[in-house]
Amino acid sequence: MHDYIGLKNKRAEELLKIKKENQSPYFFVEGRHLVEEALKNKAVEAIFEMPDKDFYKGAIKVEKRVFKRLSSLVTPDGVMALCKKKEKVEVEGPILVLDSLQDPGNVGTLFRSALSFSFFNVFLYGDGVHPYHPKVLMASQGAIFRLNVLEFGSDYQSLEEYKKKGYKLYATSLDADSSSLSLDSFDNQKAMIALGSEARGISEALLSFSDSKIKIPMKNLDSLNVGVAGGILMYMYQESLKLKKF
Repeated sequence: MHDYIGLKNKRAEELLKIKKENQSPYFFVEGRHLVEEALKNKAVEAIFEMPDKDFYKGAIKVEKRVFKRLSSLVTPDGVMALCKKKEKVEVEGPILVLDSLQDPGNVGTLFRSALSFSFFNVFLYGDGVHPYHPKVLMASQGAIFRLNVLEFGSDYQSLEEYKKKGYKLYATSLDADSSSLSLDSFDNQKAMIALGSEARGISEALLSFSDSKIKIPMKNLDSLNVGVAGGILMYMYQESLKLKKF
């Protein structure tokens, strides 16, 4: 690998291609905090810095014009890391299911909350934002490195595989027949909690696999931001485990 990457360097073309391709096994994180999180989780393949920065020994210097093309920030701080996507692991414990969420800030926030409440598995369905979108990574604050994120696209039938393993799917819905969230809402330790698109809610395709529909009781408003709602649901699930012996 070159010690300096300029605008006409072949390596610059390779890195720009990685930035554009969601299917690449690699992705970029930007800023000191996310680079540190990547290092802690042994995900770093290489660190890149602008020529006038000196954060990390052995970092590869990148011409400022190239760095700005690689960066997704208006004012980059001059350091980024190329990371390897985490290998998928066997699914154990509760699962957070996200159906066609479009806002990267919401998805990143939910990743962070999932890690906080020990929902180490996150399933993505539908046509939502990519989990390695730069704004998702920023909002997740490094949680992506410790989660088992699986993408299923429109393969909703895959939910049946986990139901056969003893999981129950709890879907959030404002339908009239949805029960109000309480500590009694979760009656199974193997839980999948599903949240839907900010605009449309959970799709009928996913809802057809649900075992229970729940809604958060509210006053003065009809709905909450999906990032806030997800945090409440995951917290309530963990609280219910303290009271019940499944």
